[in-house]
Amino acid sequence: MSKLKPCPFCGQTEYLCVWSEGIKENRQYQVVCDASHDGGCGASSGWKDTITEAKEAWNRRAHNGEIQNGT
Repeated sequence: MSKLKPCPFCGQTEYLCVWSEGIKENRQYQVVCDASHDGGCGASSGWKDTITEAKEAWNRRAHNGEIQNGT
């Protein structure tokens, strides 16, 4: 899963970034809607242990885009 969904808060698609922090053996990653560009809101996936986990957290939606019938 490498393609990132648009930001769920502002819809931004152009300035989504994967950031990392820490030294090699303790590095963590997050996807961020980069607020330093016009239109970004600063939302993030939260820190995860791998790039894949960060991308999966970013792409996770409460209802995975499915329309709910009120149940």
